Amino acid sequence: MILEATRASGEVYAVDRETPQRLHVLEGEGEIYAYEEVKVEMDGKEMQHVGTYRYLHEVKGENQIPYEEQPYGKERK
Repeated sequence: MILEATRASGEVYAVDRETPQRLHVLEGEGEIYAYEEVKVEMDGKEMQHVGTYRYLHEVKGENQIPYEEQPYGKERK
């Protein structure tokens, strides 16, 4: 069963034109992850054409991290 994400937290960076190609190699684009452009909400504003990587393989329910437990943006102890 492949779970469909409805909400996730993360980070957004502005990058130059060459960086995405280097990231595709690093992230295993096409084999491990698929690169997609999505709409995101940041600081209450919608941003379009933000690149993200979607994992291409099965994620079992017990391995899915609930949104409330995702670490991005939380103060680390």
